Amino acid sequence: MAKHLTQEQRYYICLQIANFIPQKEIARRIGVSKLTISKELKRNSRNIGDYDSDYAGKKAALTRSKASKAKVFSKLLAHHGKTYKAKQALANIITNGVDISQRPKIVE
Repeated sequence: MAKHLTQEQRYYICLQIANFIPQKEIARRIGVSKLTISKELKRNSRNIGDYDSDYAGKKAALTRSKASKAKVFSKLLAHHGKTYKAKQALANIITNGVDISQRPKIVE
């Protein structure tokens, strides 16, 4: 299972990059592979050489959130069948949330 970088590790990477410490040395210091550092910088830099740990943390959280929703969506489809309408309805709910104004009215 993949291990995610913590916000503290991202902050440390940010400081070390600003001090021109090589990626290999940063990786050694925080106990991850150089490839992890390289991918982190590539994925989460706003521009070349512009790595921001806060931006990276928010982007990672958003990615995890989307992945979690996709897992829920997949489980729902497996359980309820794979019809086109079900896929579209569930995708709409996951993407846009539930519109309470379209809820059926309760008849007493």
